[in-house]
Amino acid sequence: MPRAERAQRFLIDPLAVTRDPARRRLPTAAKAVYDTLWLESWLEKEPGHLPADETVLAGLAQVTRKEWLRVRDMVRDMFEVTSENWICKAVTRTKDDQDERRDKWRNRQRAKRQRERDSSVTSPRDESVVSPVGSGSGSGSGSGSVQVQNPSPSPPASAPKQPRTKLALLEPDLPAPPGVEPDTWRAWFAHRATIRKPLTALASRMCHKRLTQFYDAGHDPDQIVQTSIASGWQGLFVPAEERRNTNGSQDRHRR
Repeated sequence: MPRAERAQRFLIDPLAVTRDPARRRLPTAAKAVYDTLWLESWLEKEPGHLPADETVLAGLAQVTRKEWLRVRDMVRDMFEVTSENWICKAVTRTKDDQDERRDKWRNRQRAKRQRERDSSVTSPRDESVVSPVGSGSGSGSGSGSVQVQNPSPSPPASAPKQPRTKLALLEPDLPAPPGVEPDTWRAWFAHRATIRKPLTALASRMCHKRLTQFYDAGHDPDQIVQTSIASGWQGLFVPAEERRNTNGSQDRHRR
């Protein structure tokens, strides 16, 4: 659903969350992962619906794959799981309630505008301003002519704004770079959208080129992407240890 059509605020009832018996039974680590996932699910294309992809879920939960596997089964019980989605009922109920309130507010505003239009059509028009021209002492019958001043017309309605062209990519537009799993490549796009830094077509090509260069240099680009997702990074970086080893080898070669 387009962001413009959603409720502008995501209002939650803290007591409904903290007093949920199922959530209370979760260990602290699983509780943190669950809270992060259901809050992140509000930002999905269909709020409350997360993709049934464990790499993407671990990235959205901001944990490593090892940490994710440790709490996955406990967190899974808190969602309605299908072959394609993990559905968070807490979010879908909240969204339905806010959508209902938003629609009622829109209907009230629409009815108010209609009443104003009807009132302007049915109310008697203002008397035109009449001013005498000439005087009764002039020639003729003595009755002066009149000049009618019409009220000024109302300004025209402004033209509707044109929607902006969306440049952000939520799915890869290029195949996965060499050495990178397709699931990891898709997870990178989902991660960038999650941290409010979605990739554009140009940024996608640059990331693809950079990972290809890492692969040609002997690094593991798949692990580089996973590390950036787990760390919440915006960029792609060679591990510090590999950089030190590479720099040391180059220094010895120069000697």
